Amino acid sequence: MHQFHEIEVYSDGLDYTRYEYLEEKNIHKFTILSGKRDAVDEIMSLFRKVTDHTLDDTLTLYLIYIEGRFPSISYFDRLMKQFIEDYPIRPFTHAAIVSKDNATAFNLLGTILQIIKSRKRDDRQKFFTIQQEEEAIAWLLSEKTS
Repeated sequence: MHQFHEIEVYSDGLDYTRYEYLEEKNIHKFTILSGKRDAVDEIMSLFRKVTDHTLDDTLTLYLIYIEGRFPSISYFDRLMKQFIEDYPIRPFTHAAIVSKDNATAFNLLGTILQIIKSRKRDDRQKFFTIQQEEEAIAWLLSEKTS
């Protein structure tokens, strides 16, 4: 059984998000099911749990699905900044964000870019549409070797 099994068990009780560890690809898959703030609370709780289970010098790959509209960008921004403050030393992350809604993706991109500029790290994010799911996974896997 892999080290992220307890996070999968924990996520079974969540209402607004889902978590799955794609062990064969070493990718953490998050699905945001709702536009409610509770979804942001749940996703941030999952980020914290993954970070707590990951070595600091490890590259962590995230595949994030946004089904429907994304919750409050300003609320996400506030919680993400708190996360960064709470985890000044954390694994590098590369995230493929898959969304049905381009407007949601662009709003989220703006927020993420502001956060990235403030922290001088080599974390990477890239946005994909639902039709580009395989391309998103391929990009993440290629990032492991670059």
